[in-house]
Amino acid sequence: MVYDVIQVGGWARLRKNVRYCIILFLKWKLFFYIGITSLLVSCGVTTFFVLSQEPPAEPVLIKEDSSVTIPAWLTVDMANSSIFETGKRRDIILEAYRDPVFKDDVIAFFSLVADSRVLASIILAQAEAYNISPALAFALCKEESQYTARAVSKQNVNGSIDRGLFQLNNLSFPQLKEADFFNPETNARHGMAHLRWCLDTAGSELAGLAMYNAGATRVRSDSTPQKTLNYISRIMDSRARIEEAFRVEYLLNEGFHSPHDPAVTAAEKRSELVQIAFFPYR
Repeated sequence: MVYDVIQVGGWARLRKNVRYCIILFLKWKLFFYIGITSLLVSCGVTTFFVLSQEPPAEPVLIKEDSSVTIPAWLTVDMANSSIFETGKRRDIILEAYRDPVFKDDVIAFFSLVADSRVLASIILAQAEAYNISPALAFALCKEESQYTARAVSKQNVNGSIDRGLFQLNNLSFPQLKEADFFNPETNARHGMAHLRWCLDTAGSELAGLAMYNAGATRVRSDSTPQKTLNYISRIMDSRARIEEAFRVEYLLNEGFHSPHDPAVTAAEKRSELVQIAFFPYR
């Protein structure tokens, strides 16, 4: 009986001592890592040990000389990236128009849009001069005058008159004579120049179109009327449909044809334009 009591008491003390040793070991290990980490920090080392059996999905720290491929989205500064700035988007139609191989084809396409080769040539030339998307320029002209050079609107509250392709206002352009408003080239030149100013001043296409329609004062004071918002929506819808028709008819269906260049050259250029059409920010 006495032997049994001693045996039980001995096993109990042994288990207690083992637990004590394990706890002491764990505490020593924890203090060891804390000490090593503090030493590394004091020496300027900021890369720590990671106690994990699985590697992280993405590297936490990538040195400049690292061979690790950085994910594309990590290389974009979302706050300052140029892809969100007006004018940084590559315009497929504008690039095609500036290419001698396809210039005539672009004019032919917009001749159908405006139902006039003369008007299409004039608007394209002015849009190119002021670095404005041709699709946006034609969508704006459609909304303003339906491509009518002698269009007149007298619906302004202040009694002013809008005239011509881009409905230039006589108070906004006092230097123009009445005949100038109805001259397609003069009207398109001043219209594109004014749109360029609106886009640059506003900083975006939507706000720029709002300025073109409602004026800079209203837009800056956050009092853009609902009719202007509807106006912008119609223009952007027309622009999208023009760009889509251009992609389908002149790129995917190989509508481009240039008798002055070898077929292989035209095919190569068409392939490049297709890439720009679907990846405009590259």
